[in-house]
Amino acid sequence: MVSGRKGIDLTDRHGEERTFLKGRYGFDAVCAVLVLLTVLIDLLLLLLPYEEIRRFGFISFVPMALCVLRMLSRDRDRREMENDILVSAAGPFGRALERRRERKYQKKTFRFFVCPGCRQQLRVPRGKGRVEITCPSCGDKFIRKA
Repeated sequence: MVSGRKGIDLTDRHGEERTFLKGRYGFDAVCAVLVLLTVLIDLLLLLLPYEEIRRFGFISFVPMALCVLRMLSRDRDRREMENDILVSAAGPFGRALERRRERKYQKKTFRFFVCPGCRQQLRVPRGKGRVEITCPSCGDKFIRKA
């Protein structure tokens, strides 16, 4: 069966288009957390020396099953609301990770200092030698080597 589009043919042998995954929610941040939880439970069960605890290995399938059910859900509004709750709860951690990642890339061209007066993070271009830095927040001045 050849459709007029490039790529994979999405028609079955009777010529009807397959629609199983149309309108499904898909993978999001909650699913990523559930997959991570599954891996952590599996590692924990693998590393624990007690045979009695290893019998509960089926517990790791619970978060994975929840992830699959979320991905196949057609209730997009509810899944988006749940995802927004997780993302907003993890917001401060995500912003801190983003700042750390950005600072890592800027480390090649900038030196970072902390203002002794107000603890504000300041950056100065590298290679300028000894410079007098003025904090824009409190106006405190200090000398550092950049």
